[in-house]
Amino acid sequence: MKKILLLLFFYSSSIFAQNSIKGTIVDVKTDEVLPFASVYIGSTTKGTQTDEKGEFSIQNIPSGKIQLVVSYVGYQPFSQTILVENNKEITLKIKLTAAENFLSEVQIKAKKKDKEWNRYIRDFRMQLLGDSPNMAQCKILNEWTVEFEESSIDNTLRAKSSRPIEIENRALGYKLYYDLRQFSLTKSTFKMSGTTRFENLTPSNQKEASRWEDRRKETFLLSTRNFFKSLINGNLETNGFVVYQTGIKGSASMTSVTPSYRVGSNMVTDASASSLLAAGSKTGEALLFLESPIEVTNTKRYVAMGNASSNPVSIIRQLKPKVEITTDGWLYDPTALEIQGYWANERVADMLPREYGQENEPIVVQKQSLPMVYLHINKSGFTAGEKIWFSAYLTNRETKGLITEQQPLYVEIYAPEGDKIAAEKIFTSNGRGFGNILLPLKQLSGVYRIRAFTKPMLNDKQSIFEKEIIVQNIQEKVLVIRNEKKIEQNLDNSLKINVSTNTESFKTREKVEIKIKVLTVNDKPVQGTFSLAVVDAKGGVQNKDDFDMVSYMSQKKEFKETKGNFALENTMVLSGTAINKRTKMPIENAEVLMIVIDTTAKSTSRIAKTDTKGRFVINDLEIVGSKNISFQVNNKKGKADIEGTLIFDEANPNEKLPEITFQKVPMPEEKRMELLMNIQKHDGEEFRISESDILLDEVLIKETKKEKDPNEVGVIKLYSEPTHSVSFDENAPRFADIYDMMAGTLPGVSVSSSGDGTKIVRVRGIGTINSNSPLFVVDGTPTEDPSFVNPNDVARIDVISDGMAGGMYGMRSANGVILLYTRRFRTRFNNLVYTKSMMIKGLQEDMPFYSPNYLNPKSEHKDPDRRFTLYWNPEIITDEKGEASVSFYAADLPTEYKIVVEGLTSGNMGHAEKQIKINQ
Repeated sequence: MKKILLLLFFYSSSIFAQNSIKGTIVDVKTDEVLPFASVYIGSTTKGTQTDEKGEFSIQNIPSGKIQLVVSYVGYQPFSQTILVENNKEITLKIKLTAAENFLSEVQIKAKKKDKEWNRYIRDFRMQLLGDSPNMAQCKILNEWTVEFEESSIDNTLRAKSSRPIEIENRALGYKLYYDLRQFSLTKSTFKMSGTTRFENLTPSNQKEASRWEDRRKETFLLSTRNFFKSLINGNLETNGFVVYQTGIKGSASMTSVTPSYRVGSNMVTDASASSLLAAGSKTGEALLFLESPIEVTNTKRYVAMGNASSNPVSIIRQLKPKVEITTDGWLYDPTALEIQGYWANERVADMLPREYGQENEPIVVQKQSLPMVYLHINKSGFTAGEKIWFSAYLTNRETKGLITEQQPLYVEIYAPEGDKIAAEKIFTSNGRGFGNILLPLKQLSGVYRIRAFTKPMLNDKQSIFEKEIIVQNIQEKVLVIRNEKKIEQNLDNSLKINVSTNTESFKTREKVEIKIKVLTVNDKPVQGTFSLAVVDAKGGVQNKDDFDMVSYMSQKKEFKETKGNFALENTMVLSGTAINKRTKMPIENAEVLMIVIDTTAKSTSRIAKTDTKGRFVINDLEIVGSKNISFQVNNKKGKADIEGTLIFDEANPNEKLPEITFQKVPMPEEKRMELLMNIQKHDGEEFRISESDILLDEVLIKETKKEKDPNEVGVIKLYSEPTHSVSFDENAPRFADIYDMMAGTLPGVSVSSSGDGTKIVRVRGIGTINSNSPLFVVDGTPTEDPSFVNPNDVARIDVISDGMAGGMYGMRSANGVILLYTRRFRTRFNNLVYTKSMMIKGLQEDMPFYSPNYLNPKSEHKDPDRRFTLYWNPEIITDEKGEASVSFYAADLPTEYKIVVEGLTSGNMGHAEKQIKINQ
C-alpha cells in the first residue's frame, strides 16, 4: 500500500468574529505596488484582490491561527501564519519576490504537444483530485499551467504550477483555486501541499442545489474532520467510529501487520477518548497524542471497494510531537500526521471550505422574484429638457408589503414612437429608492412612457411598471391631447391619510407648513414610508393621471413565476462578452482584470473568468456615478490579449414598444410664454441658465455626431492619461532613428550613449531603481529595444512616468513606460472603437431637490420664481403617532397648489390630495 503524506489543508480555528486584515502588496525589490494580487484566508471562501494601489481588506475572518495567502502571476506565492484575536484589525505590508524560470507561452505550447507531459498530467490529475466518487465531477480548468520534472536519480515525479490551479467541483458546488506548493510522486509515496480558496457555484435549479447539499453532508460524514470532531466531543460511538490503538512502534508498515491488536483493551471508546487528547493553548483547541498508530473504521458508511461495498478503514500515524486540532475537527498542521487506507484518498475533490459546519446553511436557488414596482413622480406633465423626479416603491405582489432584498432598479423613458431615449439605474433598499431622469432637450412634443423594473421582471415583461406622461417642446408651439385611459379604482386596501397646512391660503414667497397624519381604517396610527409632491395645479404641462398608488397597486395582475435569463441582483452587476476586435470572435476561458477608478481616489478591482462563449459576469460592484475603468483581457494562457476588448450588456436590450397615438393642437401664446419663463430654471435645479440659452425661436436643435480624436485612433491603452503625449503627422521633422526622435521630441526623456555606443534612455521625474531603461511598448507589444522602429512610421508616443502603468505592466515599468504607436498599426484599427480605458455608468448619485429658502435672502432670489413643482420629498417616514411634517416657500405666481401624498406600510396603501391658494 502506498504511503500518503497529505499536506492538503491548513485549517484555522472555529470562531468567526468581527476581525479584519488589511494591507498593501508590493514588490520586494522596487516597493512597487501590485494590483490584482489574490489575497485570501486558506481553506475558506474569504478572499479579495488588491486594488490599483496594491491595497486589500478582508472582513469577518476567523479568530485563532489562520493562514494568509497571496498569489500574483510572475511572483513566488506568499503565505504567513497569523494569530488573530477577537475583534482586532491587523495591518500588514507584504513583499512578494519575482519568480524565477517563469514559464513562457512558447514553453507551455511545447509541453501540450509532449507525449510525456500528457502522461504526467493524467497521473497528476488522479493524485490531485483523489479517487472518490466526487472526482468524476471535478474538472481542472487550467492544466496547461502545470509543468513536470522527473528525476532519474530517485525516480520521483515533481510538479509545479505558474499560477493557482483552478478546479470546478460540480459534485459539491464549489470552484477552488489551489496554490500548489509541493507535489512529488514515486511508486511507494506521494506528497502534496498547497493552500486553497473556495468560491460557491450557483446551482442551475433547486434539484442541483439539493444534490449539492446531500453530497456536502455525505462528504463531511466520511471525512477526517468528522472523526476528529467526534474524538474531541466524545461521541465516537454515536457517530459510528470504531477505533483501535495498534500498539505498533516505529515506522513499520501497517499492511504487513496482522490485526491481532483488535481486542477490547485496545479499543478507544467515548470514555477513553480523552486519553489521546490534551488541552490546547487556546480555547477551542486540543492536542492529539498517538503513542502508536490508530485504526479507524466508519461503521455507518459504506464505500465502493472493488466490486463490493465496505466500511472505510484508515490508519493514522503521528509524525510530529505536537498535533493541534480545533474542537470542530480542523487540523492546524496536517504534515504532523501520516495517513493510510481510505483517508489517504481524501484529496481536493473532497475538500470543503472552513466555513462548512459553522453555519451549514442550505444552498438556495435565487428566486426569480417579481416585485410590484410603483413610481410616484413629481408631476405628470413636463417640458423637454426637464428632470423627472421619482420615488420608487418595490413591494411583494401578494402581501403588498415592502420587499427586503436590496437591488438596483432600472428606470427608462420611451418616446411616442417606441424608442428608448433615456435610462438610469438607482439603488433600492428595503423596498425604497429615489432619483431622477432627464428628458433630452431635443425631444418633440408627445405622449411618452416612463418604465421601471428590476432584473427578474424582464423574465415577464407584463410585470414592468409603465406610466404615460405628456412632454411639451415649446419650440413646436403645439399642445398634446392624449387619448385618456383610466384604470379601475379599488380602495379596499387604502390607508387614511390626512394632509393639513397652517392655513388655507398664502402669500407669494410665504412659508407653507404641511403636516400629515396616517391612520389605519380602524384609526390606529401608522408608521410607514411616504413621498410628497407640491405642484402648481393650474400652470405647467397638464396631464390627468392614469392612476395613483392605490389604484395601481390594488389591481389584480397575473404575473408568471418564470426561470428566465435574468436573476435577482443584490448589487450592481456588470456582464458582457470579451471579444477579439480583429476577428470579432469571443475570447473563451479568458481572464478579465478590471479596475474602476474613482475621482475621489477610491477604486474597485475585480477579476472575472469568461466561459466558452466569452461571457463574463462581475458581481458585488458599488459604482456610483460615471466612472473610468481600466481593463485587460488575458487569454487562457495568461498572456495579455492586445486585441481583446469588452462589450458590456445593456440592462434591458433595446426593444421597440408599440407606438402611442395622440393629437396636437396649436399652443396659445400665453401658454407658450408661461412655459418659456419656467424653463429658465427647471424644477429642482438650483442654478439658472442664461437668457441667451432660452431664445428657442432662434435656436435650431440638432444632434451632432461626436468626432473621433485622431490621436486616439488605434491606441491601445491600459491607462487613462499619459504623463506626456506627442503626435506626429506627415509634416513632422525627419529623424535619424527612433532614439533621435525620442531625444528631440519627448518632454522629460533623456537619451545618451555609453562607451560602446549603446543608447541609454531615462525618464525623468521617477526614482530609477537601476541602470535599466524604461519599458518600451510598440503597438501594444512590450520590447527591450525599439531600434527596429522606423521613426517615419511613428504616429504617436506616450510617456508614463508616475507609475500609472504599473498595474498592467508590472515591475517592468518601474523605470517608466514609453509607448510607440505606428501609422500601420493605427490604420489597421482605424474603423474600430478600441480602447483599454472607458467610462461606465453606475448607480445614480443622490441629488437633492432644490427648493429656495426665502427666510435667508440670496442674490438669485431677486429673479422671478415661476416653479411648477414647488416641493418634492421622495422619502418621508411617519413616527409612532403616524405623523410627519415638512415645509417649503411659495413661488411668485398667484395660483393654486396641489399637495399629493402617497405611500404604504404593512401591505396597506394610501393616496391623499389637498389644495391651497396662493395670493399676490
